[in-house]
Amino acid sequence: MAAASRRAPSLMKKIFPTIIAASLLILILFLTRTPHPAPPNLGAPASLPALETRINAQVEAPPALRSPLSTLHSPFPAPVLHSPLSTLHSPRSLSKTLTPDELKPLYTFLSVKHDEDDHQLGHALKSDVMDALCAQATLPIDLTKLLIQVYHDPTQNAVIRDYALQHLATLHQTLGAPPSRRPPRGTLEQSLPWPAAEIESQRARITTVLDEALAETDSSIAGTALLSLHHLAGPAADPGAYISDAALKLVQDPNASPLARITALQICGERQIKDALPLLTQTASASPDLSTRISAIGALGQLGGRAEIPLLEKIAAENNPRLKPALVLALHRVEQRLANP
Repeated sequence: MAAASRRAPSLMKKIFPTIIAASLLILILFLTRTPHPAPPNLGAPASLPALETRINAQVEAPPALRSPLSTLHSPFPAPVLHSPLSTLHSPRSLSKTLTPDELKPLYTFLSVKHDEDDHQLGHALKSDVMDALCAQATLPIDLTKLLIQVYHDPTQNAVIRDYALQHLATLHQTLGAPPSRRPPRGTLEQSLPWPAAEIESQRARITTVLDEALAETDSSIAGTALLSLHHLAGPAADPGAYISDAALKLVQDPNASPLARITALQICGERQIKDALPLLTQTASASPDLSTRISAIGALGQLGGRAEIPLLEKIAAENNPRLKPALVLALHRVEQRLANP
């Protein structure tokens, strides 16, 4: 214990000079430090409006304000005063009794290709405008000419051109119906205060355009034209087997658009075109396109007999859920036909 007491003063004697030296060094560094510059006098705090003004003056204006888009006019035609377009929320809200001045901007809108036409919204908008024009209580006498012009315009989107064909077929049907059988549009009955010769002339022009469109096999247009001619002729009428031959030719074309071939397959079934059976069988069993297979299976249900049942059962064994509804219906139709020859 006494030895420990003697060692403690000896240890303090060794440490004390070190502590004194460190303290002096810290004092010297503090006295010789470089002083920090005083903060600038900002004055009284700026009010919020003044601060906002100062910030806005330093921030660059948004690029959009200087963009050419800021002065870009809408691609849609500017509506005339009191035009339905000025308050239009949907083409379906258009009046059924538009005046010539109100029709003009709609005609201009349909005639011109817009960037929006390449998208679904643009497709729907133009289709709705065509619906509204075809629904006029007094059918515009130049509407057929407008729709033919849209179809013939190669700059128009293919879907818009297809819609023009569909509406031409609607016009053909309206022009061919007697006044008592014309479908009412809204609360008004459609009227055609035209000479009989004008009506027949327009019907002939529409038929010519539909015939011409059969050649556009690289898109849905040929299928739309074929389907239109099929419906306009009726299930039985087909002078010279013109529609049946066109359907068979389209089904046999390996380069035709799948959309057009699907339509042609359906028409082969509806028109009972027996010459299409071998191709229907091949397409139903081996086509790489599922939608085309479904259409061929449906046509077999309308056209096939006992010989086609094993094929339909073999396809059913694939257990493809997307093919099942078409197969069930096709087998039912064939069996029903066999039971009631």
